[in-house]
Amino acid sequence: MTNTPKQPRGTPVERISESQLREMISFILETYPDTMSLRKRFQRLGRDVALTGKRGRNPWSPSYVGNAYYGKFADGRKASPEFVKGVEAIAARIEGAPVPAFLLASRKASVRTWEGNIIDGSFVMGRSVLCATPGCNATFVGTVPWRKYCPGCRPH
Repeated sequence: MTNTPKQPRGTPVERISESQLREMISFILETYPDTMSLRKRFQRLGRDVALTGKRGRNPWSPSYVGNAYYGKFADGRKASPEFVKGVEAIAARIEGAPVPAFLLASRKASVRTWEGNIIDGSFVMGRSVLCATPGCNATFVGTVPWRKYCPGCRPH
């Protein structure tokens, strides 16, 4: 049985400014038909953003999209990182830069590796595992799913 460490709540996320988010949303809204009302455009954008991430068929509401557009969330909150990632992905696709779907559901992480093993920006598909040696607090991403010990405790 592997112990997968939980991510702490409130993990820092790279944020874009409200004005950058508004620019991206405006850019996307301009691609929708002129015959659509602003509310209908917000509704469509909420659906499109949901389809790019993990929300699937549970779209962002038009009022949520409007709050993100106008920067008017209650209590000084900001748009969720999932929503921002979706908007960035849609804007990138419109500009012609393809964004693979698996990257939308990912986040940046800091990992240690030996020189040349992992290129910056690589997608690591394994899970973090806590070393099974009593007293060892090392976590690692194994090369195979059944690996239980870190390289320090069992180097091979």
